[in-house]
Amino acid sequence: MTNLEELVQNIEHLETIIAQWDGKQRDVVSELQMAIKSLHSHAFTHFIENIKPESISSLLHRDVDTMVYKLLLDKKIIEAPKEPLIQRLQQVLDQIRPYIKKYNKNLELVAFKPPDTLEISLGDNANHDTSVNLNLLAKIKTSIQYYCPEIIKITTVK
Repeated sequence: MTNLEELVQNIEHLETIIAQWDGKQRDVVSELQMAIKSLHSHAFTHFIENIKPESISSLLHRDVDTMVYKLLLDKKIIEAPKEPLIQRLQQVLDQIRPYIKKYNKNLELVAFKPPDTLEISLGDNANHDTSVNLNLLAKIKTSIQYYCPEIIKITTVK
């Protein structure tokens, strides 16, 4: 078979037949499917691991099939490209600003001090409740460090 659609149709036809079998027979087929998937995964991983690194990078510069790309990501053979740190910082700050505004605060990026320090300001608006400020700061830090794990130290300035 050379056509992917024919292959899929054949698999669906076989699955229809297998669905009519008793439980023990279906269990045997299920075990066989898992063994074949495991074998394919192992073979593919072994194949990719033995390709020269420069070959993998040239492969990724072309239009790679989505399934192959996802498999390479899932097997941690390649890493998804990260957006630049400043861009990720701006995105996460934009996402959490509406939440911060509920507390009459205004989240601003004051300075990024490479390699790992960030200064932010919550503004000097009405709410001076220390517990609210600490809670907000903890949530801000968690969000920033989730999207930007390179940022280790986050300080607030006025």
